[in-house]
Amino acid sequence: MKKIFWILLGFTALQFACEKENYEGCDSAEHFNITGLELNARGTVQQPDGNGSGTVLKDQDEVPFNSFSLEGFLKADYYAFNTETSLSFFPKALATAPCPPPGWGGSEEELAGLCLISLGKFNADIQPGDTLQDVYWINNQTPEEYFSLHSQNIREQRLLIYFTQKPDPKEYQSFKLIYQLTNGETYEATTPRFKLY
Repeated sequence: MKKIFWILLGFTALQFACEKENYEGCDSAEHFNITGLELNARGTVQQPDGNGSGTVLKDQDEVPFNSFSLEGFLKADYYAFNTETSLSFFPKALATAPCPPPGWGGSEEELAGLCLISLGKFNADIQPGDTLQDVYWINNQTPEEYFSLHSQNIREQRLLIYFTQKPDPKEYQSFKLIYQLTNGETYEATTPRFKLY
């Protein structure tokens, strides 16, 4: 009888050791590998009837500054470290919480650099080709804070950029985002030209 007890106890311990820590029963891949970068300029475009609608900006659109943002997205392949199922003689519990989105565990890659470059005359101090520094926030953080947070591993695929200074309303604006990883990969994306008034 003692042997059966110890055998059952051993199988139970083995089962717990082999199972994932969280989200048991979910098929959501835990990590992502960055494969590209997408960058959209978004704002409220005035329609001929006087109404406005939020949209991705096209070449030569004109939008109010207070409705404008840049939205970046890291394209990715998703994967999990442990895809094997554990051997168990006991039924597994189903997930009690909603499954997380793909890539919920972040990327194993690390951020080496992030540059936002003005391709238009932003203002008298920032000319075409200049790197923007203290005039924007990314995911509600300064660029330095964002870099510090993601230099160990990248947790978010979405990049939401807001400007803290209004550019020259008479000039067309366009921006290039450069996202560099410590493994040598670099991804770039550029917006069309538009005016912010």
